[in-house]
Amino acid sequence: MNSINDTLKIIGSILIVVLLWQGYMIYELKNTIDGSSHSKSSVAVELLQSPGIVRLDPFREFQTMQQEFDRAFGRFNSFFANDNSFKLAFENFSYKPLLDMFSSGEEYVIKTDIPGVKKSNIDIKVENNLLTIKAEVSESKDSNSTSFISKERYVKKFARTISLADDADVSKMKSDYIDGVLTVTIPKK
Repeated sequence: MNSINDTLKIIGSILIVVLLWQGYMIYELKNTIDGSSHSKSSVAVELLQSPGIVRLDPFREFQTMQQEFDRAFGRFNSFFANDNSFKLAFENFSYKPLLDMFSSGEEYVIKTDIPGVKKSNIDIKVENNLLTIKAEVSESKDSNSTSFISKERYVKKFARTISLADDADVSKMKSDYIDGVLTVTIPKK
């Protein structure tokens, strides 16, 4: 994971240097066109106006960089998407959903977003004053015969465990699941 972060930092640094250089060149060209030229900017304009030299177009450069990144990461994504060990790792991966927990007078309320899950596939357990919420997205079995153009949604399992307050009365706990939002209500003792 560290090597990926280091690689991304290096790529980001290179992009910043390229952008600064392009900004400098545009600034110098603007000064030359406006008449407040320096000898360096005159040389830059002469070079860019020489036959056989491609003119600097920052928008085309950005578009080219974007296309190169799309191609590189597209190859990266398709390589790992077709690798069986990578598929196995993501099949066992559980997404940790974000949640809100607050005290509302006589009860504790916990809300978490768990989109795309059937209510019957949500499991809520309390053991040793720890509330565990698990859910699994059921995917259709004929996905092997489907030819995906793009497949970006891979989250299949959700899991989250939180510690409850000592005065939480878990015997009277209620849950409600509406529009992908799970709400667990636990009265206080």
